[in-house]
Amino acid sequence: MVDEVERAKKHRQITMSVSFLEIYNEHIYDLLNSSLFRRKQSKGSQPGDPLLLTIPFNSAQNDPTGLKLKWNNNDHYIVENLFTFECQSYDHIMQLFHEGIKNKAIGSHKMNLSSSRSHSIFTMTLEQVDPNNADNIIVSKLQLVDLAGSERQSFTNVQGKS
Repeated sequence: MVDEVERAKKHRQITMSVSFLEIYNEHIYDLLNSSLFRRKQSKGSQPGDPLLLTIPFNSAQNDPTGLKLKWNNNDHYIVENLFTFECQSYDHIMQLFHEGIKNKAIGSHKMNLSSSRSHSIFTMTLEQVDPNNADNIIVSKLQLVDLAGSERQSFTNVQGKS
């Protein structure tokens, strides 16, 4: 995709951008805003274990309030204050993707050492503008969605919220 964008830049003005959000316990969090997260050992882990549970929080209130979902008259939904980063290369896109993955809520249980505890959406947006006609704008989005683990609770020995 990035190679095609580079070729198309000869004829159009093109902007690539990404965002990454998580839906956890019915709240929306920006996975690319590292200041919203703190890490702690997951329940039952031993000191030195690599698995950490990432916990979103509002530093002012020490409370996971999350971001607001809004929509406009055209039925376009947006997440208010979600960070969006303009990218110039495939490497930059992958760097942001991996940064967001580090902030995802994960936990371990009997069936899976790194089970997703949240839904997440990684969005790549491509905006094209025809230099001969500035009103001719094409916006394309590719959204990669990861749904929370669906392991049966009776097999995992997980209890309560994770």
